[in-house]
Amino acid sequence: MRLGDVIRAEKTDIKVGKWAVGHIPQRQFPLRAKPASFKLGQTWHWALIQFRALGLPFRVLLLLNSERE
Repeated sequence: MRLGDVIRAEKTDIKVGKWAVGHIPQRQFPLRAKPASFKLGQTWHWALIQFRALGLPFRVLLLLNSERE
């Protein structure tokens, strides 16, 4: 499977999380086996988007820092 296939595929079960600031809990976006939060400064806002495509679950982490271009 290629990223382009996922982008073009029909999405179902779309869930857009609330915007938050600072650390991202491990349970929200697990990046590694060893539990740890993904640390961001207070200038970063983030939201988690979950959906199904091609019969598989996906998570997208959306990061925004309005102070940077």
